Amino acid sequence: LASEAAEMLLLLREENPEEFAYTDCRCAILSQSGNIELAVKELREFVEAHPGDFRSYKQLLLCNVPDARQITERFLEYADPLPGDDDIDDLVNTLHLRSNLRSLNGLFEVLFDRGMLTVPNLSAWIECLFAFGRYEDVVRLFESIDDKTLLIGQPVKGPATAYEYLVSLMKLGEECKAQEFIESVRPLYETIMAESPIPVRMGIRCFFSLVDKIQKHPASDKLYWDYFDMLSISKF
Repeated sequence: LASEAAEMLLLLREENPEEFAYTDCRCAILSQSGNIELAVKELREFVEAHPGDFRSYKQLLLCNVPDARQITERFLEYADPLPGDDDIDDLVNTLHLRSNLRSLNGLFEVLFDRGMLTVPNLSAWIECLFAFGRYEDVVRLFESIDDKTLLIGQPVKGPATAYEYLVSLMKLGEECKAQEFIESVRPLYETIMAESPIPVRMGIRCFFSLVDKIQKHPASDKLYWDYFDMLSISKF
């Protein structure tokens, strides 16, 4: 039945080449049948022929493609009108929830270059780089941000970003920077801990658990920090 439906949708697509719904449904069937490479190929073909179409662009990024940056640059070049902030946030959240990190990173690179990254999306990009083990890039991006209080002061995402930055410093042997950062954020997080709901407190408690480990294991304990993975990020 799946193969018959896919063939029928192919005929409908040939009759209606501008209508993405037929390509979308066919590619979904192909993916569910295990023919993922063909599904991605046909999505790419539609995007190539319709470079400003947001729906097909979004579906292609949801395939976690390695060339998401180039695809995004071409989409933004042709899109008229450009997608709104809500559309971009929805795409970011969907890619993030699915752990489509390659697509997410490519998208963030373009948004950053164009000055279109919001504070929550900066946190999501830092998380993405951290998951890739790109610790130097985590530090570089974090330190390039002028108002770091906005970043680390976000509920839930703020402590996560602080955690990722601090672990990155320790993995790079930057213990002095790590200690300075701890002392700079401690008053803020101690205040938030006393006033916030449980989900926010949990994130900050995780951060302070990391601080305790840093006091017991200096950066010179290189083997410890090389393999440090308190949140099992490497499992993703």
